[in-house]
Amino acid sequence: MAVIGYEGVSAAVTAKDPLIVDVRTEDEFASGRIPGATNIPLSEVEYAFSLPEDKFRDKYGISKPSKETSFITSCKIGGRATKMRDKLNEMGYTLVLAYMGSFTEWEKKGGIVEK
Repeated sequence: MAVIGYEGVSAAVTAKDPLIVDVRTEDEFASGRIPGATNIPLSEVEYAFSLPEDKFRDKYGISKPSKETSFITSCKIGGRATKMRDKLNEMGYTLVLAYMGSFTEWEKKGGIVEK
């Protein structure tokens, strides 16, 4: 199972790589997030990752990750991040890491919260 912990996510925030995809709802995302994260709600995963590159960029503000791109999924406590990772694996995105502690752990360990 491909997972990542607080230290790995903290390093990703500092390096701005790999991409962090927050799979919570838009309202949850707006209330606070891991710095630099992009919001792609779990409910949109199949739609989002089947969009052409230009439409993906227009909707989410980032380049569409390729199937060879490593990125991290995050949610509130880890469940949705895992579901998103598993769904993306089924779609051919095999380098996805789920942040099991997700936003709850991020806040608890003193991670910076972006709003």
